[in-house]
Amino acid sequence: MGLRFRRSIKLAPGLRVNLSRSGVSLSAGVRGASVTVGKRGTYANVGLPGSGISYRKRLDKRSASPTVIKDKLVQCLIDDNLQLKFFDEVGEPLPERLIKQAKKYNRAELIEGLKQECDKKNQPMEAILNLHLDTPMPGKPMDWTDVYPAFPDEEPGVPEYETIGWLDYLLFWQYRQKSLNNQTMKSSFEASLEQWQQNRAQYEEECRKDWSLRYETPEQTEAFLEKVIAGLEWPEETQVSFSLSDDGKTCWLDTDLPEIEDLPTDTFRVVERGLKLGSTTLSATQQRKNYMNHIHAIGFRLIGEVFRAIPVDRVVFSGYSQRVSPATAHVEDQYLYSVKVQRSQWQQLNFSNLEALSLTEVMETFELKRNMTKTGIFRGIEPFMETAA
Repeated sequence: MGLRFRRSIKLAPGLRVNLSRSGVSLSAGVRGASVTVGKRGTYANVGLPGSGISYRKRLDKRSASPTVIKDKLVQCLIDDNLQLKFFDEVGEPLPERLIKQAKKYNRAELIEGLKQECDKKNQPMEAILNLHLDTPMPGKPMDWTDVYPAFPDEEPGVPEYETIGWLDYLLFWQYRQKSLNNQTMKSSFEASLEQWQQNRAQYEEECRKDWSLRYETPEQTEAFLEKVIAGLEWPEETQVSFSLSDDGKTCWLDTDLPEIEDLPTDTFRVVERGLKLGSTTLSATQQRKNYMNHIHAIGFRLIGEVFRAIPVDRVVFSGYSQRVSPATAHVEDQYLYSVKVQRSQWQQLNFSNLEALSLTEVMETFELKRNMTKTGIFRGIEPFMETAA
């Protein structure tokens, strides 16, 4: 008999999903807009077309710079060829003579901006290769604040009271009016703050209650595990389904893995001489190896999260991908590997040195089904089924 997964979660890249009693909240990082050059000074910002980077630094430290681009709004972007392009306030290309002056007097700052952008462009590659490094250590204590999001409502800010000067004391009616206004604002602020504190206390009490009952029933245990998995920050879209065995001792994970085409293929570097970014496309073999490491990192990370979150004795992880079947020529789900891990085995790993871990080899220390070459070519397998637990 096959698996019946009762819960399914989609982990999205760059998006953090928080499940709570009050609902679902989403948050994602937003890249900063291009930084400009204007009357108050010259600032460098380098970014992709349509978006900037979060690097901002004063550039016009030399006297010649303001005379060249004085009072001009300048956007400094990276084009599709990874080269710096300069535009004026209406989006027209900056004259070559002004570009030369900007590069000459602000070279160090522009290089620093390019380095920051280079790091950002390389970050997706690093994220997929290092996903397993955030795997929690077995037995590491958890608190409700590790799972439940902070109270979402913003604390009321202290109002800006009207300033009372010496002239107000002479004009009694004006002093009285300002005093009344300030007292009204103060009373309103104190009432809002008190209500906010009460709402926060109620929210946190509900979270702590949920936390205390997380293992009370199988349904509550599954709901809690869903919160843990849904709250993970993830580099590539990944569909995770899971179920607990009837005795509560085994967690079955079934994961729709990303495709190799979804992973980044280029690495970036700063070319200081040309004030641009350079890129190198990985070989097909290296792309397969990266994919091989990434899908094993997915399994490793999820297994670790389950062992930390709920008191199961074993985790069975199976990962599949969509591939063309040679028998039917149709695209079908094909399992790439399936692994059964006992908690006692998991606890023997050295989690203080995960950088030295070979993800493909560590899976071989457990009960494993996998048909894979050393360069990351997979052939389909039959996963562990629930009746074989």
